[in-house]
Amino acid sequence: MSRGEVHWAQYIRPGAELSNRGANAEGTTGFPDDELLHEQEFIDGLYARVDVLRGDTEASVGDALAQGNTPMQARLERDVLVAERSGLLAALNAVDGSLCFGRIDLTSGVSHHIGRIGVRADDTEHTPILIDGRAPVARPFYLATGHTRMD
Repeated sequence: MSRGEVHWAQYIRPGAELSNRGANAEGTTGFPDDELLHEQEFIDGLYARVDVLRGDTEASVGDALAQGNTPMQARLERDVLVAERSGLLAALNAVDGSLCFGRIDLTSGVSHHIGRIGVRADDTEHTPILIDGRAPVARPFYLATGHTRMD
C-alpha cells in the first residue's frame, strides 16, 4: 500500500475498552499493545491523508495561478478560488504537530476521533475519519468525565 492509500474501513469500528487511569507504577499505560498499535496506524493514516489533501490543494492553487490572460470574470473566480484554497492550505499546514487529540467511544459502539480539523476518507461516501473539535458531535469529548459519560 503506497503512502496516502489507506483502507479506512479497518479503522472505523467500535471502540475498545481502554483504561482511563494513565500510566501505572510500572510506567505502562494499561492499554493493550495491539490497541496502541492500531491507534498509531490510524494516526499515521490521518497524516498521510492530510499530506494527500495538502498536495491536491497546492496543485489546485498552482493551476489557478498559472492561468494567463483571462477575462475579468474569470480572474475574479480565480482569485476567489485561490483565496479559498489558500485558507484550506493554511489549515492543513497548521495541524502538522497536533492533528488528532482525542477519541469518543460511544456506548453504541461507534468511535469518533476528534481533531483540529475535519478530514474525510477518499471513498465514495467521503466518510468522516476525523471530526473537527468545534463540531457539535465533538461536544461529549469536552463534557464527559471519567465518572460521567456524555453520549
